[in-house]
Amino acid sequence: MKVMVLDLPLQETDKNELPDGNAEVALRNLLEAMAKEKERRRNAQRIGIARAKERGVSFGRPRTELPEGFEVAYRAFAEKRLTGKEAASQCGMPVSTFYRKAMLLASKAIHVIHVSTHVSLREACDRVKKERVLKVIRLANEGMRQLGYENPRIAVAGLNPHCSENGLFGDEEEKEIIPAIEEAKREGIIVEGPFSPDTVFVKCQAGQYDIVVAMYHDQGHIPLKLNGFQYNPYSDKYESVSGINCTIGLPIVRTSVDHGTAFGKAGEGRANEESMLDAIFAGVKMAEYRFGK
Repeated sequence: MKVMVLDLPLQETDKNELPDGNAEVALRNLLEAMAKEKERRRNAQRIGIARAKERGVSFGRPRTELPEGFEVAYRAFAEKRLTGKEAASQCGMPVSTFYRKAMLLASKAIHVIHVSTHVSLREACDRVKKERVLKVIRLANEGMRQLGYENPRIAVAGLNPHCSENGLFGDEEEKEIIPAIEEAKREGIIVEGPFSPDTVFVKCQAGQYDIVVAMYHDQGHIPLKLNGFQYNPYSDKYESVSGINCTIGLPIVRTSVDHGTAFGKAGEGRANEESMLDAIFAGVKMAEYRFGK
C-alpha cells in the first residue's frame, strides 16, 4: 500500500481529534498501513526463528565457566591496579567478555538491578547462582554510589514465590541467594534479604531500601514501569514516562531511556521526552562521580 499525504499536520494530530475529509481518511490509511507493516515484520521474525531452529541453530548465550584466577584479576581491575585489557589478558578472554555488567533501571521512587535480563524464563532460573548474585549486589552498590547514594541500602528479591517457604517449593534462596548476601555483608555492603518478590518493591518505594536486586527481567521491569509510566487510554498517550536504563560495570558511562524506539509515534506529536531528559541528567551525575566535576 502506498499513501501520499498532503497538507496534513501530523505533529499536531491526535487520534481522537482527526481532521475532517480527505485528511482523516489519509491518516487512518497511514495508521492501518503502519500496523500491517509491524505485523508483517513480526511474522517474518517468527518464520525466521522457526527455520533457524529446524536447522539446529540454538538461541541464547551458552553458559561458560569462569577461568581460574578471574576473581583475583577482576578485583585488581576494580581497585585500578590493572586495566581492563591487562586483566582480560591474564584471564585469557576478550575485553568485552571480561567486563561483568548488569542492567540498572531507575524511576523517581524505585531502583532495580537484574541478575539476568534477555533470556528465557527457564534459563533465567538456571542463572541464579551465588557468584552472579554476589556480583550484581556489588554492582548495585557501585551503581547507586554513582547515582549519588553514599551508602545505598540494598534489598535482594527471592526467585521463588514467598522465597520458597523454607524449601517447600524451590531451594535457590538457600543454596545460592543467601550465601551471596552473607558474603556481600562481610565485604561491608548494606544488603538484606532475600525478600518475597511480591512485597520487596513496596518497601523500596516506601523508602526502606534504595534498590532491589531482581532475579530476572520481568520481576524488576514490571514494578518499575508501574511506578514510572502513566498511560491514558482515552488519549492513547503516556502522560508520564519516567525512568532510565543504565549499564553498570562498563569502563564508560552508559545511560538510556527506559522504553523502546516507538517508531509508531513518529510524526504524531505524542512522543514523551521525559525519560530522555532523565537519562541525560543521570549520565552527567555518573560522569561527575567517576571522573570528577
